Amino acid sequence: MKKMLSAILVLTLMIGVMAVTASAAGAGTVQFDPNVNEAQPGDTITVKLNVVSNPGVMFFSYTPIYDTARLELVSMEGKDSSWTCATKANWDGANDEAFTGNVVILTFKVKDGAVPGTADVGGSIEAYNHDEEEITFDVTPGIVTIKAGPHSHDWGTGTVTKEATCEEAGIRTYTCSICGETKTEEIAALGHEWDEGTVTKEATCKEAGVKTYTCKHDSKHTKTEEIAKLEHESDEGTVTKEATCTEAGEKTYKCKLCGEVLKTEEIPALGHDMSEATVTKEATCTEAGEKTAKCSRCGETVTEEIPALGHDMSEATVTKEPTCTEAGEKTAKCSRCGETVTEEIPALGHDWDEGTVTKEPTCTEAGEKTIKCKNCDETKTEEIAALGHDWDEGKVTKEPTTTQPGEKVYTCKRDNNHTKTEILPATVKPKTGDTSIALWVTLFCLSAIGVGAIVLVSNKKKARG
Repeated sequence: MKKMLSAILVLTLMIGVMAVTASAAGAGTVQFDPNVNEAQPGDTITVKLNVVSNPGVMFFSYTPIYDTARLELVSMEGKDSSWTCATKANWDGANDEAFTGNVVILTFKVKDGAVPGTADVGGSIEAYNHDEEEITFDVTPGIVTIKAGPHSHDWGTGTVTKEATCEEAGIRTYTCSICGETKTEEIAALGHEWDEGTVTKEATCKEAGVKTYTCKHDSKHTKTEEIAKLEHESDEGTVTKEATCTEAGEKTYKCKLCGEVLKTEEIPALGHDMSEATVTKEATCTEAGEKTAKCSRCGETVTEEIPALGHDMSEATVTKEPTCTEAGEKTAKCSRCGETVTEEIPALGHDWDEGTVTKEPTCTEAGEKTIKCKNCDETKTEEIAALGHDWDEGKVTKEPTTTQPGEKVYTCKRDNNHTKTEILPATVKPKTGDTSIALWVTLFCLSAIGVGAIVLVSNKKKARG
């Protein structure tokens, strides 16, 4: 019995020791870092096993776990010769080491025909320390997105992902059956489809009505349309004030629908219905007469004027003949009353002839024309403008030299006493680059003298002319 209890105690101690030995001690972290985020079939990618934290291990073993449907493991290498790599990457040290960094490099090829999607690269870690305690490592896998190789998209018929409404466009989404890429296409807004409309307010003579239309696609959408006011419908009118001989009457028109007064219309005064008029005062040549009549409706007596007859004149006789400057007179006699009437005959006014030149114009002086009235011999004079000079082509009277200017004299064709002189410049100019200012000054002075001479001669000739 004692031997049995002793055996049980020893077994319990051994199990306890084994449990302590087998339990995980510490914790590390690893992550996998792909060199690319995206790849296509045929591409080669590398993934590094990066030990981020390590509490210290004496043994470290990595078994790759990856997406075998998309990836093919080409090689696996440790960072140095202390690592052995075959189907696993193992490191076995003499003591605990807390190494970190990229310890294993994996090379993958993306398989031909790999289905687009995400491919994970990770694995399992087995590690122990010097005390044979298992060290656990948290593993963060690397992720590579596999894109389809060059291909023509097979979009299919697409799926409506947003229905079109009256006012907003919809969306149809297409997904490529090869690579999973998507594209969207707008579905045009439906637009409103209005019904025939319902009268929601009747139109009257005074107010417009309203017709409301509802969209057949969405009854929340409505629009209204004004119904024009009704036109008034006038009655035949009612006499509201009778017309008399001297005052207008009135007729009122109303709308048959609403009773509103539309307009009033004047009925003209009837005017008197007069009996045949009786002359109560005869008209003369110079004074109006009168006739009287009585209205059969109102009994009013109305007196009307008979216009004056005016003179009945005989043929007029000229008693004073008109002249160019004075009016004349003519006299006639009325056959009814014998009155004599005198009328003015307007003055004739002057009748001028074409005129005679009494002083001929010259180059510098105006001439004179005398004009005579054909009726009364009265005269008047008009000025004839001066002719002005008509110069000939001119004659050179002094030839210019290389140092002295020349002269050219022009003579008026109308009067050879009138001349003018033009200075001709010297024939040679100073050479280019000549630095002598004296020559230029001399030529300028001679030109100024010549111009002065022309002006002086011309003024003298004008004075003689």
